[in-house]
Amino acid sequence: MAWESEYLGMKFKWNGRQRPEVDCWGLVRLVYLDSFGIDIDPLSDLDAENPKEVLSKVSEIAFKGPWVQVDRATANPFDLVLMRGAYRMPPPDKTMVIGLVHVGVVTSHRQLLHIEKGLLGSVVMPLDHPLITKKIHSFWRYTGKP
Repeated sequence: MAWESEYLGMKFKWNGRQRPEVDCWGLVRLVYLDSFGIDIDPLSDLDAENPKEVLSKVSEIAFKGPWVQVDRATANPFDLVLMRGAYRMPPPDKTMVIGLVHVGVVTSHRQLLHIEKGLLGSVVMPLDHPLITKKIHSFWRYTGKP
């Protein structure tokens, strides 16, 4: 394991944007800041516990701006992995929301670095792991050009 080892075991926290507690976007943001000095949108105004808001914001970021979609076969380390998820809205709504609500980062060995609520901490998993592969929607590369 290479650079990704310094991000293992971080604890999950909604809207977490710095060590030692992050959510999935906070983890991606830390990787880009530490590795490249790139301060991507912190999404600090995002209510991460509201899946509808997450879905809207993630889609807005992923499908425009400084990210371009790449094929899974050509995904490189540090490419963003956009994933589907199903989340229940907090009470009183309780509706189930399904959509693009989770992100991770491709590692040096074409695996996935990510964190989500319910995991013991941030982990690296194979991209073809049964729990991951069916969730993967697309891969995105940062170009720095809005």
